[in-house]
Amino acid sequence: MTPRLYKWALSGLFLMILFFNTVFLVTETEHALIFQFGEMQHVYSAPGIKGKIPFVQNVKFLEKRLIDYERPAFNITLLDQKRIVVDVYAVYRIADPLKYYKAVQDELTARARLDEIIPGTLKAVFGGFSLSQIISEDRRKTLDKLLFQVNKSAHELGIEVLDARIRRSDLPPKNSAAIFERMRAERQRVAREIRAQGEETAREIRATADKEQTIIIAEAEKTAQLTRGQAQAQAITTLAAVIDKDPNFYEFYRSLQAYRKALKPESTTYILSPKSEFFTHFNGFRK
Repeated sequence: MTPRLYKWALSGLFLMILFFNTVFLVTETEHALIFQFGEMQHVYSAPGIKGKIPFVQNVKFLEKRLIDYERPAFNITLLDQKRIVVDVYAVYRIADPLKYYKAVQDELTARARLDEIIPGTLKAVFGGFSLSQIISEDRRKTLDKLLFQVNKSAHELGIEVLDARIRRSDLPPKNSAAIFERMRAERQRVAREIRAQGEETAREIRATADKEQTIIIAEAEKTAQLTRGQAQAQAITTLAAVIDKDPNFYEFYRSLQAYRKALKPESTTYILSPKSEFFTHFNGFRK
């Protein structure tokens, strides 16, 4: 290679190095921070091709997209002194790259600071509510208040928390077991009361039924006695009328009834005189 070509090759290489140290690309998903001797000079948030002073300035990129935040479960004491275990989830973004870099510089430090802000704020907010309010319709209001308070603290870090939610809120295992036992005891007590009320109602129904049965039977016996008395009176009246009208026919009729009862195939044999009064009507009516 001739000296002239060698010089041109070195010049081209130098220009390429100079170009790549001068021009850089900012995408839609990142912020670009320009530093000069360790001091921040400029922030590029709009996408496009940007430039910097080569070998003097350097660029650092920060995430522009939404960033997830998760916090392991921890305990909170509520207003009614009950303890719950909560698992919080949040979504945030870098709202002010300059303030963000000065406060935390990178995502790892930002998460560490959020680990202080979010649980502390959550404890302060939830500490003003009872368990019944946390699990009721006021839950949305509680989360809105949490989001507002977290953003007040996160603003100093150049961070905007867009959403914060409680993925899980449970009682500690010991409390859950104690509450379960109390609930079971309460259910058993209610069941005993219901059974006792049922038995008392059953006794009242049986007593009422027995009373009504006694009254119905007594009324029926009374009616039967009255009916029998009326029938007997009617029979006596009819019999008296028959006797008065034809005494001989009545005597004949009574004799026939006596024959029907006494003279049966399976009955004991009777030995009587033909002149016995029992056979009077076999021999004709008496005159």
